[in-house]
Amino acid sequence: MFIGGPVGILLGLFSGLLAMASFGFAPDGGSEGFGFRSLILTVIPLIYGVASIALASMMGRRTKKVHEGVVYFNIAAIALLVILALVTLLTGAPFDGLIPLIFHGVMLGLMYSAKVKAYYGV
Repeated sequence: MFIGGPVGILLGLFSGLLAMASFGFAPDGGSEGFGFRSLILTVIPLIYGVASIALASMMGRRTKKVHEGVVYFNIAAIALLVILALVTLLTGAPFDGLIPLIFHGVMLGLMYSAKVKAYYGV
């Protein structure tokens, strides 16, 4: 999660800068400006990155709340990636989220292993 977090932040910043450089900044979100789609492509990776780093920094604490937070975070990430996969399947666009989907699936599976559950007292 310490790896995925900074990647998410960098992706969000890069996406936002690219959109602003390509289209200019028009807060009204017109067809020529930084619209809703660009905003979503910027904000979601930023939120993901910050949340991932925050959770990763708390994982050393042995509490049930941290365990639940990591589990819910990974479930939410998987859900968003599945929605993204369905949208790209319907639109014919390439799906680039296979590696993050596998990563979050493995992470979620590990959170339910006996040793990890014992570590967090779950």
